[in-house]
Amino acid sequence: MAAKEIKVQPSAAAQEAQTVATAVAQAAQPGPVPVAGAGSPIDAAAAGVAAAVGKNVEASSAKLAPKSAQILARSTAAVDQMQAQEAENAQKVAEVPEALHNQLP
Repeated sequence: MAAKEIKVQPSAAAQEAQTVATAVAQAAQPGPVPVAGAGSPIDAAAAGVAAAVGKNVEASSAKLAPKSAQILARSTAAVDQMQAQEAENAQKVAEVPEALHNQLP
């Protein structure tokens, strides 16, 4: 037997992946953008900045939006792979003759 047994809890890992994916999906929603008044040259400059911020918010949101599904898909695939490896390892251990079990460290 191994010196330290490690057990992955698939449901816990999947729940954490869902939590992260949900947080990323929420972060991808565009937030409020500052609105400038009209009239003075400072207001015109502020309006230009507000427009630039708005474009950056839209671009960042569009870039971040697909990440949620990617995170969830990759995490689910990782959990599936770990479970498959665990099953394979358990099968290999079961195939070891009983007489050898007592000889293992």
